[in-house]
Amino acid sequence: MIDNTQYINAFNAVSFLLGGVLGWILKNLRIKAEIEKLKLESTSKKMDFLDKIQEKRKQFNSDKENLCLIFDECVEAMASKDTLKAIGCRKTMNHFFFHSYWNSFFEYFETKITVKNNIKDKMLIIEDEVLPFLETCQKFLEVTNSNIFVMHLEQNKLAIQYQSIKYLYKFCLYNIKFFNLKLRKKVKTLKNEIVSE
Repeated sequence: MIDNTQYINAFNAVSFLLGGVLGWILKNLRIKAEIEKLKLESTSKKMDFLDKIQEKRKQFNSDKENLCLIFDECVEAMASKDTLKAIGCRKTMNHFFFHSYWNSFFEYFETKITVKNNIKDKMLIIEDEVLPFLETCQKFLEVTNSNIFVMHLEQNKLAIQYQSIKYLYKFCLYNIKFFNLKLRKKVKTLKNEIVSE
């Protein structure tokens, strides 16, 4: 015969199990809701960063186009042998390069690497952004330090200090795989051509 205490014990055991299961379900629902909230916040922040990257990229591309136009003006001024125009173009080019183009590149670069931080993305940044930037620096120095400006017009030779591109150079060397000798050599060569001795 089953007495009342056994019914009570069975009821308590079932109640305890149901309470545990209900508590576990409620806890998981709360955790899922928090995860969804964090995903939404994360997506929102990512979209903000992507918008910021696009804004910085637009500014950088605009500055790059303007620098190309200024390069062309300088080359034309050097070819025309108009001394005042050539010196004015060089001054404009130097100012624009260091105050607009340089700054917009580094703002764009720093914003982009905060979001694109896996090795594949970093390699794309190096190949698509950093190398063209270093090549533009090289071209800039060739034009601004050409014999026409330095010798004939007696202008000071410009140089880029290693400290200015140190972070960029180390970023490249750190993220380019050691066996990619061709790319490593290209970066080192560009650095050596850009940096003043």
